[in-house]
Amino acid sequence: MRPQTALKTEVIIVGGGLAGLTLACCLGANDINVLCLEQSDPAKIRHDSRTTAIAAGPRQLLDQCGVWPLLAEAACPIKHIRIADQDAPHTLDFDHREVGSEPFGYIVDNGLLRDGLMRRLASLRDRVTILAPAVLQTMTRSHDAAHVTLMDGRVITGQVIIGADGRSSRVRELAEIDTYGWDYQQTAMVSTIRHELPHDHVAVEHFLADGPLATLPMTDAAGWHRSSVVWTVARATADYLTKLSPKDFAAELQPLVEDWCGRIELDGFQAWPLNLRHARRYTAERVALINEAAHGIHPVAGQGLNLGMRDIAELTRLLTRAAGLGLDLGHSLGDYEASRRQDNTQMILATDLLVRLFSNNILPLKKLRQWGLSLVQLNGPARRFFMRSAMGER
Repeated sequence: MRPQTALKTEVIIVGGGLAGLTLACCLGANDINVLCLEQSDPAKIRHDSRTTAIAAGPRQLLDQCGVWPLLAEAACPIKHIRIADQDAPHTLDFDHREVGSEPFGYIVDNGLLRDGLMRRLASLRDRVTILAPAVLQTMTRSHDAAHVTLMDGRVITGQVIIGADGRSSRVRELAEIDTYGWDYQQTAMVSTIRHELPHDHVAVEHFLADGPLATLPMTDAAGWHRSSVVWTVARATADYLTKLSPKDFAAELQPLVEDWCGRIELDGFQAWPLNLRHARRYTAERVALINEAAHGIHPVAGQGLNLGMRDIAELTRLLTRAAGLGLDLGHSLGDYEASRRQDNTQMILATDLLVRLFSNNILPLKKLRQWGLSLVQLNGPARRFFMRSAMGER
């Protein structure tokens, strides 16, 4: 263990994933000093085959902090959303032009999003420092300051500690914040496919008996059309699929996407078990939780990181206001819980209801679903409500 080294900053972010890096960009761009801790060695971070659906609202946040111009060319706009229920003869279709000129959102490869964030942070190095690998061991808080001690003995002092360290958050644990939740007994099989038919910027959510199958449009590459696929299956099915080669996995997936993708190929896939985890509080003394440290939800509506982006926007607003007034940042978190709890809880309830309503073969529920989809398709105000929700507008 190295001798104790004291470091000082204003905001300590624990977690150097997409949410933590985004918050670091936002605060650094607003002249707040940040030290971001990431436990993984950057050289050993595994490839993430997932993509992120960035709604129109959160895209503005990335634009304001200077990240979006670095991503725009690699981001594929979603101009149309199609929702299908098993073998139902009709689909629910949303066209972005019904609510304005902006796309519903954009699909960005997680690796490219991370690269864009790191490039922006390189230009903010006078305000933001990334420590990696750095593992949080303990934290202490008082009326005057917050301190974290790392496994290697370094001590960092700041005014606020932000937990951006995921569903198994160490910050949340040390702050003694309880959670509630449940396991969906489902696994998301995630892959990027190359396909022969153009996607025409259409995102498809096809509800099957085991869970939803989402195909999300990506930018073309090497002469191929590309889409990100999130195929939610029961755990037993996942156990079978994970043993397959990429070629055999593609053969299982092919008939499910053939109508809108044509022939497909893929290089590999990853499996992600699905559960719900929601913190009973988002704040403690000099501590705030964001993104999956506060709320980990089912990916059925593609809103996970978008919720986190709204956490980041609100926290940036509160901390920037306090800094501008010369106040202790640690005393500015009082409004964060009240402003974010309702929005997050509503999305948790909505996604959980979708999973339970659509992931089954119960005949009365199938008829109810088909009736509901038809009703929304024909009802203008209802359609516009769902479209604006998809765009991240509140």
